[in-house]
Amino acid sequence: QNQTDVGAYYTTKDNVVYALVTKWPKDNRLVLNAPMPTANTRVRMVGLDSDGEGELLEWDYMYVESKGNGLEAGIIIEVPPLTPDVIPCQHAWAFAISGLQDEYKEEST
Repeated sequence: QNQTDVGAYYTTKDNVVYALVTKWPKDNRLVLNAPMPTANTRVRMVGLDSDGEGELLEWDYMYVESKGNGLEAGIIIEVPPLTPDVIPCQHAWAFAISGLQDEYKEEST
């Protein structure tokens, strides 16, 4: 499920969800409602570290009340403040998210 309000588009490979983001998050907090985190969730910004692994980013659970569905979970990622000389790209940024519940939440029909 893509989130055009925050410019987030999702793809997966090898049990990792990649959130491709085209809008830099306000206050360096990226709010995503599709990935459902667990205690084992790990988040990295792709391309931020030269060794290819990337620094683990801090994150927190997000709970939103949904019409008729009770509470729905999501994730809030704390994005480090980056300057133009260290930011991996100027137009879009990729976040690798692993250890998710059911990998990501499917859009309801």
